Amino acid sequence: SLSPTTFSFSGSSGGPTPSAKNLTIANTGTATLNFSATTNQNWCHSTPNSGIVSIGGSSIASVSVDAPSNVGTFSCTLTVSDPNATNNSQTASLTYIVTDTVPPSVSITAPTNGVTVSGTIPITVDATDNSAVTKVEMYVNALLIGTDTTAPYSFSWDTTKSANGTATLKAVAYDQVNYTNLHIITVTVN
Repeated sequence: SLSPTTFSFSGSSGGPTPSAKNLTIANTGTATLNFSATTNQNWCHSTPNSGIVSIGGSSIASVSVDAPSNVGTFSCTLTVSDPNATNNSQTASLTYIVTDTVPPSVSITAPTNGVTVSGTIPITVDATDNSAVTKVEMYVNALLIGTDTTAPYSFSWDTTKSANGTATLKAVAYDQVNYTNLHIITVTVN
């Protein structure tokens, strides 16, 4: 028999690996148990993944998961089996909840801060996140001029529609859980 039969792990994307948990594999049968442990996902593990348990005895296996990367809820089944056992193939269920606690990073790469601009100009933005950037919004003087959902993030700004003088450009990046970050520069419209 297995105890417990359910495990819950949690972590944050890009964070440390959650601590391993113990699984007791007990031999309640009438013969020596020669078990093997397998999982149906490559991110969950049992150590050891095989062993021998005498009649009435038990063995402790360490159940672990890899460091979290993608955000979401993931499931894994750990199967412990011995082809000669009466109750062959017992399972334990693992749930792994990975949250995102890191906002994206964002930088306006063109134009550069402080330059003078005229006519229609391209605006380019670099944005990255530990999970995924879902969109970047570009504002000129608090007016949304565009949204881009695919890197490389680029926009076109017709400066003739803005008054001469200082203009504020603001890029706002969003990630999968709507964390945001922004980058602001100023340019001179001439």
